[in-house]
Amino acid sequence: MGQNHRKIKLCNKGIILFPLVMFVGLLTAHDFQQQTIFRRIHALPGFTSVVEVKDLRPGEIHRWLREMDNSRFKKWHAAHREYRVIRKTPDYIGGRFYFREIVGEFEISGTWEVIFAEPPDTIIFKRLWQPVYWSLILTGTETGTLVTNDMRYGTGWEWVDRSLKRFVERFYLTPEIQTAIDLHDREEFLMLGTVINNQNNN
Repeated sequence: MGQNHRKIKLCNKGIILFPLVMFVGLLTAHDFQQQTIFRRIHALPGFTSVVEVKDLRPGEIHRWLREMDNSRFKKWHAAHREYRVIRKTPDYIGGRFYFREIVGEFEISGTWEVIFAEPPDTIIFKRLWQPVYWSLILTGTETGTLVTNDMRYGTGWEWVDRSLKRFVERFYLTPEIQTAIDLHDREEFLMLGTVINNQNNN
């Protein structure tokens, strides 16, 4: 028998608030595409995980992630179940993809859009129709690359974000789920170092 996993979707609970979250996501999508995007997103509520990947430079990881497909995604980590490119663009920005993975006891899935990409060190994704942002920052070190996974949610409007934070952390990114995501992020990027290094050596 396969193990059952709790599916994490914003509309699982609090269904009455879901239309509001979608509306806010649509309303703020363009606003966050300005030059202040990085500063504004990182002022929002959220959480961060950091891990160092040995023997790899930021550009190597950045290129590898930009060329992601279903086969590569599944080989990366045993918890990865599915990856689909929905829209591909020449410069990566505006591209959309869907992924599904098992994180601890939770099944996490969603569609994301690349809203900012600056080789070799930064990629920012936005969850489609929702004000949820995922930043990937790659910082070179003497021994490899420091990978920072940063998850943020909100609009930049304080009065909205106070209520949104309570809603998200109660029904979506609970402390339990945040811990599971943090552990998974650390594990998968440590494994990514092995995957890319083995690929380079073949």
